[in-house]
Amino acid sequence: MPPARSTLPNFFGYGNKRMQTPAAEDTSPHVEAIFNLDRRSKFELVSEIHLGFPTHHPQGMAFANGLTFLSSVEILRAPRPSPDPALRSRGQGKGHVFVIGTGGDMIHDLDLGEDSLYHPGGIDFDGDHVWVSAAEYRAGGSSIIYTVDPDTFEVQERFRVDDHIGWVLRDPSADLVFGGSWGSRHLYTWDTGGRLVDKWENPGHFVDYQDAQFLQPGLLLCSGISLLPQNDGTAFELGGLALVEPHEHNIRKDVPINVFSPAGHVITRNPMTISADDSGLLFHTAPDDGQDTGELESSATELRNFQDREMPDQAARVNGGRPHLLHPSRRPPSLDPLPGIAGFLFTTGGRRPGAWTNRRGPTTVDEPHQKPLTAV
Repeated sequence: MPPARSTLPNFFGYGNKRMQTPAAEDTSPHVEAIFNLDRRSKFELVSEIHLGFPTHHPQGMAFANGLTFLSSVEILRAPRPSPDPALRSRGQGKGHVFVIGTGGDMIHDLDLGEDSLYHPGGIDFDGDHVWVSAAEYRAGGSSIIYTVDPDTFEVQERFRVDDHIGWVLRDPSADLVFGGSWGSRHLYTWDTGGRLVDKWENPGHFVDYQDAQFLQPGLLLCSGISLLPQNDGTAFELGGLALVEPHEHNIRKDVPINVFSPAGHVITRNPMTISADDSGLLFHTAPDDGQDTGELESSATELRNFQDREMPDQAARVNGGRPHLLHPSRRPPSLDPLPGIAGFLFTTGGRRPGAWTNRRGPTTVDEPHQKPLTAV
């Protein structure tokens, strides 16, 4: 059965540089729960599944039609590094979108990109298609924006961009596409035909966004990482979430994340998406590469699912514990043996709850999410 089509109105015009977020009476309690996250929030691992196929370097994750879509880059020849990431060599690689079934098995391996445009980015499902970019593996460069049909698995080119686009998503309420450059130093808005609507400089330097998700009209959830140099020559992976209002050029809130995988990576390093049910928020992550080693004897990526255990009380206070649905095809699959992961995504609404905290954090380095010669 194909996914339901969005019938939400087009709230935003194209004429002004800054387009106002629509007002509404209330917003989903789960969006409010995200606003209530802070550095004291406790993330508990509730389930995990080992992926037994070569995953290479995962980039983004989305759920559609009971399946998991995982974008990944396979590096065949690493780019030659440079202090200026725009001067890196192109390298050689292959882009993938893995379609994963309920038991963690790979159903399809979809090819993505062409020639030097082989690096997929963060992805999202808009109710119709999974949106994904494939870019040159360097700042600047070029990108192709694709969609994947979750029923037929057809990959379709939508448009091209003269920049490295590290993540992309579509707002179905406005029929607009959002994306971020290398490290999300610039944020973009296009129409679905690729016409540039808006471009603005990211005022935040807390983390560089690697994956992103549409929450409600005028509000995106971005996740990412900053690599902070230490005195001993190593680097600390600082993870984080940000609530971004693209129409207002504003970061409403950012939250540090300090939860790590068995291989030592912060959970927001690359793929991350959130769902919700009446028990609260569920954070779905895949921070480790296929070649990473950790607690497992074999090397591969795990899908790791977390819950902020303080959230159920908040959801119950706001909404009597009832789940809010965006639409059923965005439910995460029940990954056996993963009990309790059957959430839903968020309803629409435009009210701007709460006040945002300090957007300014530690400054990032040129390539904050990588060590030399490793994939972004």
